[in-house]
Amino acid sequence: MGAHDNIAVQSSWLNGQMLLAPGDLFGQEYFVDGLNGNSGNDGLSWATALDTIANGVTAVDTYRAITGNTNKRCRLYIGGGGYTETVTALPNSCDIIGCGTSAGYPTYCSGAWTIATRNTGCRIYNLRFNHNSGTAVFSLTDNSWYGGLYNCIFYAGGSNNRAISLTGSCYYTIDNCQFIGNVPYTTAIYLTGTTGWHNSYITNCMIAANTTGIYITNNLNCSQSVIQYNIFTAMAGSGGGQLDQGIYTLTSFGPMIIKNWISAAAAIVDAGGSIANYTIDNWIVEAETGATETAATDFD
Repeated sequence: MGAHDNIAVQSSWLNGQMLLAPGDLFGQEYFVDGLNGNSGNDGLSWATALDTIANGVTAVDTYRAITGNTNKRCRLYIGGGGYTETVTALPNSCDIIGCGTSAGYPTYCSGAWTIATRNTGCRIYNLRFNHNSGTAVFSLTDNSWYGGLYNCIFYAGGSNNRAISLTGSCYYTIDNCQFIGNVPYTTAIYLTGTTGWHNSYITNCMIAANTTGIYITNNLNCSQSVIQYNIFTAMAGSGGGQLDQGIYTLTSFGPMIIKNWISAAAAIVDAGGSIANYTIDNWIVEAETGATETAATDFD
């Protein structure tokens, strides 16, 4: 694998997403190998891989700055093993793809990912986030759009309050991710901001926590967003039983909540009064009794 300078169109599929290979119409691809890479390498192949995720991000940004190819999508491949670094920036229009393993798990990141600057179109695949202290394992704090997390694991083993914290971040997808571990997150996914989380998706996830699966704050516009086909349950290590709340929403612009399995004392809490017409057909194990939600009034 490396730069495909003369390929006009080449594609592959990853987790249901078609990824286009770099070439005349597409951007560059870079490689990170935490075991054998070096900060002085060009990162254009596994043989000349960079050593850290941060250096890979810098390489993508430098490529765009030098070439002016702001509309070409790049790829950043992350080799197996563990990465202890704190990640503070993501590249625009780039797929970050975990390629290896660590003790049978996907490539793991034990440092926090705290992204304070806005980025657009960064999609992250096949990584295990294993940071064990602080407010959130993965946080976007400046309304990053058109990105996503796919097939990732968030492993709780310390004192994190949240696995994911998103501020704004419209057109954002969280798909086929797992929230697991022995020390529970207070909240698995925390959505906040004063602009929007509209046209976004949380789908096909195993969402385990101590208190709340998904928490949506006041004034966040979640119109045309979908929470669907997820499992909500108490995390191992929380003493068994159920979540306090599966989904707790304060917003007056709520998302569509469809076909989820939710085990919680209060499955769906509509504190903002906005989802009466947008929640249907969820399987609810509430107060440890099974019921199927068949009408908009079947929530708290």
